[in-house]
Amino acid sequence: MLPASSFHMQHVFNDNDVVDAVINVKDKILPVDSKFSIDNYRRAVDATNDEDKKYFADEFKKDLKKRIEETSKYIKESEDTLPLAFMFIPSEAIYHDLLAGEQSQLKVNTQSLMEFAQSKKVFIVSPTSIIAYLHLVLSGIKAFRIEKEAEQIQKKVEELGKHIFEYQDYMKKLGASISTTVNHYNNATIKFKKIDKDVYKITDGKIDGEIELEKLEKPNSEEE
Repeated sequence: MLPASSFHMQHVFNDNDVVDAVINVKDKILPVDSKFSIDNYRRAVDATNDEDKKYFADEFKKDLKKRIEETSKYIKESEDTLPLAFMFIPSEAIYHDLLAGEQSQLKVNTQSLMEFAQSKKVFIVSPTSIIAYLHLVLSGIKAFRIEKEAEQIQKKVEELGKHIFEYQDYMKKLGASISTTVNHYNNATIKFKKIDKDVYKITDGKIDGEIELEKLEKPNSEEE
């Protein structure tokens, strides 16, 4: 979505640290590094019991914390970086599970991990959300001189992160509401079938056909 002249790959800093990409923002650069700790995530998702799922989910959180710390090292304001960096996770499923926390496939609290990332000025982005973050940063740059407004842009990005947390909370409530609705429907179906049987008995079986109400499956959070 950016012109080729506005970014470049494999940027080398003075200390020989290499970040996957930087986006040129006037006379500043925005570091973007891709991190994809997949092994423990898959083990957690595929685990067949709660103990293993929790263990591998916690290991996955540790992996991500290390990746966050690694990404924060690319914030080098002495070399004209913005006071923030993007940690790109090339998987919407993993990004969703980080936001959904205990309502996700991992079933662990990830709020502290996301807050740790923000404390390090690292913003975790996915293939979809990175567009929103980039628009926010670039629109801020168009409106203000970067020398004076870098701190304001950082605050706006932090606000976007908070809004994503709020979105996460509403998704949790929506998921719980949908599950409750499905439960009520299925319980009502059971009761209705009992009514159907009573009518059958009262009429001595002289009714045509049988009313069929199928149970609903609970929503599956796994990405299809």
